[in-house]
Amino acid sequence: MAVKRLPAGVLFLGCLAFAAGYSYFATTGYRAFALSNDQHMRSLQRAIALEPRDAVPYDRLCRHLRDVESDPATAISLCQKAVQLNRYDAEYWLDLAETFYEAGNAPEQRRAIEHAIAVDPKTPQVAWNAATFYLLQGEVEPAVHLLPDVLEGDPALVPVTLRTAWQALGRVDPILRMMPPDPAVYLQFLALLTAQNQPEAAAQVWSKLIDLNTEFNYHDAMFYVDNLLAAKDVQAAEQVWTQLGERSPGFRNYGRKPENLVINGSFEYEILNAGFGWRTNPQGTKIEVDEEMRKDRGRSVLVSYSTPVLDAGLSQLIPVDPETTYTAAAWVKSEDLQTANGPRLAVFDAYTGANFAASEPTSYTTGWRAVRVQFTTGPQTRLLSLRFSRDRQDTVIRGRLWIDDVHLMRVGEQVH
Repeated sequence: MAVKRLPAGVLFLGCLAFAAGYSYFATTGYRAFALSNDQHMRSLQRAIALEPRDAVPYDRLCRHLRDVESDPATAISLCQKAVQLNRYDAEYWLDLAETFYEAGNAPEQRRAIEHAIAVDPKTPQVAWNAATFYLLQGEVEPAVHLLPDVLEGDPALVPVTLRTAWQALGRVDPILRMMPPDPAVYLQFLALLTAQNQPEAAAQVWSKLIDLNTEFNYHDAMFYVDNLLAAKDVQAAEQVWTQLGERSPGFRNYGRKPENLVINGSFEYEILNAGFGWRTNPQGTKIEVDEEMRKDRGRSVLVSYSTPVLDAGLSQLIPVDPETTYTAAAWVKSEDLQTANGPRLAVFDAYTGANFAASEPTSYTTGWRAVRVQFTTGPQTRLLSLRFSRDRQDTVIRGRLWIDDVHLMRVGEQVH
């Protein structure tokens, strides 16, 4: 049986009608999309009129009424329409929950939150919003179950999540149980606790971080050593310093040796500007590592003077025992160091500022030479500050001073 062919003119008109219909719906859909992206209330209303089956303009108009017009009661029906049209978008359920919250309807807010969790239980933003709701209601247990997904899934939400959990719980143990085995998260929690002056809680977090037996960048933990030193807990700071060497292989170069309590005394390694490492705080001097001018091996530090200053700006904090005799020594070299009172190797109590000893000054131009002092710490001394200082600040000083091979040892120890 032969197939009856449509006249060409009829076929053309049919195609034209289909194209016109498709064009109408496509144009309408595009206009509705464009209008829904316009946050102006009238545009959103027009978008709904053009495409009443699209959830997007309903949701956006709901937010507009709630956040801009401060009319959550009217906004509720629009958010409800959005979730009716698309029940599988957790964001719509969260918008509905927030609108119920603004309207003071806690039971309906809870139902909307539970729908959001059911639709998308693992997305960090959903979990965060739900957990926040539960914490505001004083319901800790469901919040604790949700926060691990936030801490593990979105680094940007980690600080606010930890802060909220700490404010709600006030105890370390339940927060540690919800944290992923990620040193970065532990260090952020540690920073939060030290900033809030919670030393016992911070010590718990540090202990658990070490128990992870996972490597991390020692630079990220230097703040904790400084915090302990500021609190005058030298013993704990030393313990943390030692543990850093166990968890950060690159940090092992900064270990302390019995024959030299100065760390990185020949400046072979990075100047840490933290903890028990070298610190630089130049105020009128210029301090730089010199790889060419050195006494034996490694590198030296060059201090350039141009204005009158009391201190070179190079120092190191060193734990010591009270009422114990030590010798401090360094090799120095100068070039055109014009001054009436040159820089000296000096040792101070880091907390009281008491000056235990200072070497003879260095001035003019000299080759490498050793400067040395012997002193006995006071009955309460636990931490020294080793520096290069002058007796007076009100005299001219210009020129350059190189420093290398700095030592501090108990009297009787041998330098290797």
